[in-house]
Amino acid sequence: MIFNLPNILTIFRLLLVPALPPVYFAVENGRYVALGIFLLAGFTDVLDGYIARKRNIITDFGKLADPLADKLIQITLIICLCVDGFVPLWLTLCFLVKELVLVCGACNLVRLNEVVVHSKWSGKIATAAFYAAACVSMLFPQSPQALRIGLFVLAFLLTFLAFIDYYKWYRQIKHPSSKN
Repeated sequence: MIFNLPNILTIFRLLLVPALPPVYFAVENGRYVALGIFLLAGFTDVLDGYIARKRNIITDFGKLADPLADKLIQITLIICLCVDGFVPLWLTLCFLVKELVLVCGACNLVRLNEVVVHSKWSGKIATAAFYAAACVSMLFPQSPQALRIGLFVLAFLLTFLAFIDYYKWYRQIKHPSSKN
């Protein structure tokens, strides 16, 4: 059933994505309002996952839409930060390429009727690092650029390590007898 509380929260989070750029750029103090939207998206992500597991209402829709919503809100925010000069283009492109690879991989798994990747702790840590980097950049715009870039580089490296962790997990599922 698609209409349960976790899925409704995920749909809400998807609806926040297109609201982020206009708020960021067009509203007075938009950076702070956009940060509120971003943090609300993060809170609903945690909440929908908790409710889905607690009530055992995990759905195929949620398995796909939940990580998609997370990726879209993060991509949207990093593009806003790039346009605003807080994150360099090269780093933004690194995040975009990595997310594109993950989304294409997940879509391919679904197309092949194979397992849908569930969240792992490495991915949660990488997401937390991204949120921390975004919060520092948006709350403290006068902080040294090297600090902001360093935090996003750390988030990217943690994300890359999570990607490797997911890849190893997938290989183990596909080829249980093979060595990683």
